[in-house]
Amino acid sequence: MFIIAGLLFSIPLFIFSVFLFRWFGNKYPQFVVPYEIDRSKYTEAQLKVLDKIDAKIKAGKELENEDFTELLSTEKLPSAGLSFTILLLPVFLILANTLVSQTAFKATIVGEIITFLGNPVIALFISLCLGAFLLAKDLDNKTVVGMMNDALRDAGPIVMITAGGGALGAVVKATGAAGMMANGIVAIGIPGILVPLLIGTIMRFPQGSGTTAMITGSAIIAPMLVTLGINPYLAGLAVCLTAMCPSFLNDSYFHVVTSFSGMDIKTSLKTWTIGSILVPVFGSVIICILSLFIH
Repeated sequence: MFIIAGLLFSIPLFIFSVFLFRWFGNKYPQFVVPYEIDRSKYTEAQLKVLDKIDAKIKAGKELENEDFTELLSTEKLPSAGLSFTILLLPVFLILANTLVSQTAFKATIVGEIITFLGNPVIALFISLCLGAFLLAKDLDNKTVVGMMNDALRDAGPIVMITAGGGALGAVVKATGAAGMMANGIVAIGIPGILVPLLIGTIMRFPQGSGTTAMITGSAIIAPMLVTLGINPYLAGLAVCLTAMCPSFLNDSYFHVVTSFSGMDIKTSLKTWTIGSILVPVFGSVIICILSLFIH
């Protein structure tokens, strides 16, 4: 039920986000990152389609699905079966490991093999190897290794930042600092529904990890639900909503957005960070209204 509630709640937030960032793009065109096509990486047919898309963008016209369909039609793509196999194989192995670990079958030889293969690191490594040998079979080894190096260069800092954020979150929770902050909020006597909204933000801002903020904030809020008299679903949505506010320099996802969108840090702070504040504020208004009717 909570997943369904989250999906329904995300609909107005998604609509608001689309209009918000389109407004950003129209009002501050200097924030839109200019791009250049590396023509050496594309075939003549692809360049023809890309030039058509580029001309459409410069003319101020909206891109349509057909534009990208035409671009994809010029590429030599792997089969859908192979693509889905490589994507879903690690999920299947990890799921099998989870199921086997709950049964007596785990003690058998087959169970031990499934447990080994279902380890997340092993499962993802198997998928990586399949991708390297099957999806990139037409490429030379130097090109494949270069692609892996590029991926590691982009992902490495993100992994380190995420690990650091998780470690800091564990320290905040272990030292009791999170509990002290939450108790201080409750002592002020503010309306109950505002407590999970504020705790989510307070847990997020110092250490930057949304996952850590959700877990820590939920652990703090759970014992307070009866006292605060708020609906558990609304409390959970409130924590998850504000655990994403704000996305700042100490947030690994901030650097994901910055790196993969081609924006510099200053532009991300003016757009992505502001958006990560305004969307939760809009969502908080919805939650406060819902709390008047749902208890």
